[in-house]
Amino acid sequence: MRVAIISDSPSLPTGFARTTRSLVKALVDTGHEASCYGLGIFEEVFDRSHYPCRIWPAGDNDEKLRERLLPFLASEKPDAILINYDLMTTLSWMRFLTKAVSGVAVISHLIVDGLPVYPELLQALNRGAAIIVVTQCVQTQVAAAVSSPVYYLPHMVDCEKFRPLKNAETIKRTLFGDSFVIGTVAQNRGRKQLVQSLHAIRLLRDAGRKPVFLLHTDRVRGLRVGGKPLRKIVDYFGIGDIVHITESHPKADAAAEDATNGSSRFGDSLKVHQLGDLTVAERLNLCDVAVVASAFGGFEYGIIEAQSCGVPVCVTDDSGNMMEVAGQACEPLRPALFEFTDYGAKVWKLAPETIATAISQMIDNPQRRQELQARGVQNAKRYDQATIESSIAATLGGILDSLPGSLRACSELLREALPAPKVLNKSAQGK
Repeated sequence: MRVAIISDSPSLPTGFARTTRSLVKALVDTGHEASCYGLGIFEEVFDRSHYPCRIWPAGDNDEKLRERLLPFLASEKPDAILINYDLMTTLSWMRFLTKAVSGVAVISHLIVDGLPVYPELLQALNRGAAIIVVTQCVQTQVAAAVSSPVYYLPHMVDCEKFRPLKNAETIKRTLFGDSFVIGTVAQNRGRKQLVQSLHAIRLLRDAGRKPVFLLHTDRVRGLRVGGKPLRKIVDYFGIGDIVHITESHPKADAAAEDATNGSSRFGDSLKVHQLGDLTVAERLNLCDVAVVASAFGGFEYGIIEAQSCGVPVCVTDDSGNMMEVAGQACEPLRPALFEFTDYGAKVWKLAPETIATAISQMIDNPQRRQELQARGVQNAKRYDQATIESSIAATLGGILDSLPGSLRACSELLREALPAPKVLNKSAQGK
């Protein structure tokens, strides 16, 4: 079958693009044909040979974005459309497709950034033939609100790439002496609560704890949090000498970056100014602890990537997605209060003192760190790429094989309605 994916272009380094690459691989491995309406790119700036699908540059999320989708669908003539986005974006695309395209099965690969969600919003997902979510707690809530089948397929980590590196401790001490190295992986988004984390670093330094903070990010120039340049926030707290923002910039071709081995440039002669040349896996290996202080999140790759590298993690206790992903292998950060998103989910607010206290306890308790290291490595194996890839292929293959054959090779996609696709019975989920 021909499947059209609406998502970030798989050539980008974003989380959605990363998931798109996994979905494309699963489709091709099960004998299907894939194309992607690639948001975030304006022209072909990637090597076609790296991607087993056609990629249409969709441009940015502007008022013409959905209009530009129609020529893509008319040319590709898909049998099914797969939306890979967060809840609100997915619902927006589904509303548009309901009006613009009739008779083509729509499958949503859904990220729900926090719980709970207003049931009336979830019920709109019934327009689709199937729903795929990445955590079990989201699966439970969505399945209770819709009649469409809901499948659980978590994100994955490459445990061969994200692994403990033998000489990490030696290099860490050469670079930072006896300082305690704290790391976080974050884009320039307020939901990562970077200001609170930076404030916590200041509190730790004032307490004589000798912290060093490594901020691993894809974007640095113009990096802003809450409208303010991040470096100015660092200067405000007076910790510029112990905060290292890795000035690495994403390659235009993310598949080439995926192929990079985790230990490729990790040598004994590494200097501090070369941190930006390292992969995320290498930078994580230089940390004594990783902090994932997100106010909300749908999965948080940073948790399992750090765990897979043997780095203990402190994670926001959201009583949902993040705690499920981290399992029993993290130091929970108890929120001070919460607010609500426009779809009902709780936004967990952390106090800087909470983050600082958790890190201090980790500094004082090496046995606890070792315990979390061991548990973390085991927990990350639940999400190992080899295992999850086979699950993705089996699930997608089963969903597509259940669709009516009359939907195939649809030449009248934009001109007439086709027979509605069959909807799997919930009993297929083992409910």
